[in-house]
Amino acid sequence: MMYKGAVLVAALIATGNAAQLRHGKSAGCSSGEPDCSEHSKDKVLPPCMADSQIVPGTDCGHVSKVVPKFMKSSAVGKLQGEATNTIATGDRAAADATDAANAAKDAAEMAKAVGGKAADGAAKDAEDAAKAAEKASDEASIAAGELQTELEQMKGTDLSETGPYDMPEKNIQATKKKKANSLSKTAAANSAAATALKEASDAQETMLKSAEGALKLISKIVKDTSANIELAKTLKQNATWAVKDVATLAKAVEELKDELDKKINDKKHKDQKPVFQAIYDNLDREMEGAKTAATDLKAHVVDSGDLPAKIKKAEGKVEPIATTELEMKRTGLPPDNIGKSLGAVKECESSMKGLRAEMFTVDQGVKSCVKRMKRVGRQVEKAESFDIPWAAPPMTPLGAIGAGKGAGVEKGL
Repeated sequence: MMYKGAVLVAALIATGNAAQLRHGKSAGCSSGEPDCSEHSKDKVLPPCMADSQIVPGTDCGHVSKVVPKFMKSSAVGKLQGEATNTIATGDRAAADATDAANAAKDAAEMAKAVGGKAADGAAKDAEDAAKAAEKASDEASIAAGELQTELEQMKGTDLSETGPYDMPEKNIQATKKKKANSLSKTAAANSAAATALKEASDAQETMLKSAEGALKLISKIVKDTSANIELAKTLKQNATWAVKDVATLAKAVEELKDELDKKINDKKHKDQKPVFQAIYDNLDREMEGAKTAATDLKAHVVDSGDLPAKIKKAEGKVEPIATTELEMKRTGLPPDNIGKSLGAVKECESSMKGLRAEMFTVDQGVKSCVKRMKRVGRQVEKAESFDIPWAAPPMTPLGAIGAGKGAGVEKGL
């Protein structure tokens, strides 16, 4: 009986303390004065203690809710960032697998043309590897696309009234699932690409053992590399023109902005001030976007940029192979050192791959500049509709704003 009584007393004390804490907490969160009539030695009310002050705040015990919300918001942001990177990695793996498949198919085709048991066997292995790489490329691309769809759904969810912490759990789990699938397909594509490149290399090595096969392989490498070098030089010229066009356009736009500013501050056009201000702001924003794109592009094509460096590297790698090609045509014999020739072929292919990647970047930069100049052009047209004078600047052969690439300019990638 004594034991039960002690438990009962302890329970009553605990209940009393809890009640006091709840009362103190509610008093601290209230903007009114606490009721201290019951404050005593046996019933301590914190707000009523001497020399004490509880400052009301916005929290009022909500920390237990705020912290989990903050953690979930951070997790949602992290997941979206990881998904974006996974998509880019998946697309790159798909492209690499496609390139590897094409290399294997080219090697297989040339090996079959040479003929013979060894060449036919190498061709068969290369063809099988190419098919596997193509399949893996498709799957990696599809997986990245599915993840992109889920990510867009997440970003499209209206959370303006709450925040990222209110992201539906089904969206989060779906994105995680698609991300895991994309990572898996990316790894498979990279593996298939490595296998296809190995089989292509084996087929090339087999071909180099015969005069006919070696000449076909080396001639193709020389032709493809030379063609890419010439296209890269054209892209460099287009990029230089794009950068120049943006700079020329910027000067004319500044003059147009001055005219718009006069309209904005002209009392006679007071009612149209919001319209002119909107055109001015849009024009300024689009022009700044074009200048940023031009600055980024210029860094790639100046003499110290990546494109000239990769052109020079490709020229250096193809030169000895071209010399070997001429020697083989003269003698009708395969290379003296097959291993050395195969190494030269691989180095040339590697330099060409690097050049192609840089060419793609530059081509996208040119298109970005042209696209942004077109946007500037649309704002110029709006200004002209209000009879605001505009002197169209002289442009390079790349084309005036709104016209894209002009006559005589070769097409990019």
